[in-house]
Amino acid sequence: MMYGFHRRSLYYTDWGRFGTSGRIFRTTMAGSLKKAIVDKDLSQPSGLAIDYEDRMLYWTDAVREKIERATLNGSNREVRGISTELEVEINSGQS
Repeated sequence: MMYGFHRRSLYYTDWGRFGTSGRIFRTTMAGSLKKAIVDKDLSQPSGLAIDYEDRMLYWTDAVREKIERATLNGSNREVRGISTELEVEINSGQS
């Protein structure tokens, strides 16, 4: 899970039954307004990370072996790399 401070949102993944139909959700901290923001072409999304400066959500997919990102509402999705790692670290270059 990843808490997004800028809009008090909680981002989390669901692998679905048998880990073949993954989705990424956004909800409020109270659990209301749950919405699947990425729900296509995912298997086992994990390693969520937020780039607050660019307002992007990053994740890995262990089955598809990809690192992807999208805006915080799930639009403008793109593959950023290929990886078998389960964690993503965002480094803005600032110390």
